[in-house]
Amino acid sequence: MIKLKIPVNKTEELVIVSNEGMVNIEKYKGDQRIEVQLEDIAAIIDTIVYLDKVQWSMDKECRNKPIKAELPVNKTEDLVFILEHDGMLNIKKFGDSQAIEIREKDIPRVADALIFVDHQEHKYPK
Repeated sequence: MIKLKIPVNKTEELVIVSNEGMVNIEKYKGDQRIEVQLEDIAAIIDTIVYLDKVQWSMDKECRNKPIKAELPVNKTEDLVFILEHDGMLNIKKFGDSQAIEIREKDIPRVADALIFVDHQEHKYPK
């Protein structure tokens, strides 16, 4: 079992717990929670790293539109990543109204934490 608590959004903490092939990403004091299989974590890391490196286009068509990515997880669900122009990344399950919000500045910290969890879980074969 691996449990990490990382500060995000100045006053909140994000908790990442990996246990028995499942990874929970949740707000420390809140209802927002995402549960995914450990095998899906690499794709989530890739998506978060990509969104961290996105350069906003300044043409009139794209100026105020968010960047949205959907990623299949847990064989039957989709995670939706929405990067807004105001500097917030929202992660939620498709069709769910509750999302985990992360400031754009905190995206690298979240990506690093997920990479750490992935590395530790695959470091020792079971």
